Amino acid sequence: MKKTTWLCFLFVPAFLVFCFLIIPMIVSILPTFTSPSVGLGNYIEFFSDEFTRNIFYRSLRLSLITTIICVVIGMPVSYCISLMGERKKRVLNSLIRLPRMGIDLVVKVHCEYSSE
Repeated sequence: MKKTTWLCFLFVPAFLVFCFLIIPMIVSILPTFTSPSVGLGNYIEFFSDEFTRNIFYRSLRLSLITTIICVVIGMPVSYCISLMGERKKRVLNSLIRLPRMGIDLVVKVHCEYSSE
């Protein structure tokens, strides 16, 4: 294929990323620099308050610990699954995805019955 054809195929995903990722991020972040006054005042106020700073650092620490635990558990499991046969791979992948499907079902049922 010609180089221009490949660029045409890349245009649609790039456009979608721009529309559904970049623009919403800009729309979300821009008001933090402009409201109530232009500048970094909101961030200076946020990090100068000890209470909010401690909550921010606690959240950051918890997210890093969670990420490390998931990587430490997930990498060996995924490696072991990659060494198994096709049938066992499908079964184990289904078992891994099963809790997420159950959570979705519980949320849908709860939403259905809580609206009555």
